[in-house]
Amino acid sequence: MEAASEILRQLRLRNITGIIVIDFINMSEHTHEADILTFMKKEARHDFQKVHIYEFTKLGLLEMTREKRGMSLRECLK
Repeated sequence: MEAASEILRQLRLRNITGIIVIDFINMSEHTHEADILTFMKKEARHDFQKVHIYEFTKLGLLEMTREKRGMSLRECLK
Protein backbone atom coordinates (compact mmCIF):
# COMPACT_ATOMS: atom_id res chain seq x y z
CA MET A 1 0.00 0.00 0.00
CA GLU A 2 2.91 2.30 0.74
CA ALA A 3 4.29 1.80 -2.78
CA ALA A 4 0.87 2.41 -4.34
CA SER A 5 0.48 5.64 -2.41
CA GLU A 6 3.95 6.83 -3.42
CA ILE A 7 3.32 5.98 -7.09
CA LEU A 8 0.17 8.10 -7.15
CA ARG A 9 1.99 10.92 -5.35
CA GLN A 10 4.85 10.91 -7.86
CA LEU A 11 2.44 10.85 -10.81
CA ARG A 12 0.69 13.96 -9.45
CA LEU A 13 3.92 15.70 -8.47
CA ARG A 14 5.55 15.19 -11.87
CA ASN A 15 2.26 15.50 -13.78
CA ILE A 16 2.95 12.25 -15.62
CA THR A 17 0.18 11.38 -18.06
CA GLY A 18 -0.70 8.79 -20.66
CA ILE A 19 -0.76 5.03 -20.39
CA ILE A 20 1.01 3.90 -17.24
CA VAL A 21 1.95 0.32 -16.45
CA ILE A 22 3.02 -0.49 -12.89
CA ASP A 23 4.83 -3.64 -11.78
CA PHE A 24 4.40 -4.33 -8.09
CA ILE A 25 7.49 -6.50 -7.68
CA ASN A 26 7.49 -9.36 -5.16
CA MET A 27 3.74 -9.43 -4.63
CA SER A 28 3.49 -12.95 -3.28
CA GLU A 29 -0.27 -13.46 -3.33
CA HIS A 30 -2.85 -12.63 -5.97
CA THR A 31 -5.29 -11.73 -3.22
CA HIS A 32 -3.22 -8.61 -2.61
CA GLU A 33 -4.01 -7.45 -6.15
CA ALA A 34 -7.65 -6.80 -5.23
CA ASP A 35 -6.59 -4.83 -2.14
CA ILE A 36 -4.17 -2.70 -4.14
CA LEU A 37 -6.71 -2.17 -6.91
CA THR A 38 -9.33 -0.95 -4.42
CA PHE A 39 -6.79 1.29 -2.67
CA MET A 40 -5.51 2.81 -5.93
CA LYS A 41 -9.03 3.57 -7.17
CA LYS A 42 -9.92 5.21 -3.86
CA GLU A 43 -6.75 7.31 -3.73
CA ALA A 44 -6.98 8.31 -7.40
CA ARG A 45 -10.19 10.19 -6.63
CA HIS A 46 -8.04 12.88 -4.99
CA ASP A 47 -6.14 13.51 -8.23
CA PHE A 48 -6.94 16.70 -10.13
CA GLN A 49 -6.52 14.84 -13.44
CA LYS A 50 -8.90 12.25 -14.83
CA VAL A 51 -7.50 8.83 -13.86
CA HIS A 52 -8.71 5.42 -15.01
CA ILE A 53 -7.34 2.39 -13.19
CA TYR A 54 -7.88 -0.90 -14.97
CA GLU A 55 -7.28 -4.47 -13.83
CA PHE A 56 -4.06 -6.38 -13.29
CA THR A 57 -2.83 -8.23 -16.38
CA LYS A 58 -1.99 -11.94 -16.45
CA LEU A 59 1.63 -10.91 -15.88
CA GLY A 60 0.73 -9.05 -12.68
CA LEU A 61 1.04 -5.54 -14.14
CA LEU A 62 -1.43 -2.81 -13.21
CA GLU A 63 -2.65 -0.70 -16.11
CA MET A 64 -3.86 2.85 -15.72
CA THR A 65 -4.27 6.04 -17.72
CA ARG A 66 -3.95 9.63 -16.61
CA GLU A 67 -5.36 12.44 -18.74
CA LYS A 68 -3.04 15.25 -19.77
CA ARG A 69 -3.93 18.81 -18.86
CA GLY A 70 -1.36 21.55 -18.78
CA MET A 71 2.40 21.05 -18.92
CA SER A 72 4.51 18.34 -17.34
CA LEU A 73 7.42 19.12 -15.01
CA ARG A 74 9.87 18.55 -17.87
CA GLU A 75 7.97 20.96 -20.15
CA CYS A 76 7.93 23.63 -17.43
CA LEU A 77 11.70 23.48 -17.05
CA LYS A 78 12.44 24.11 -20.73
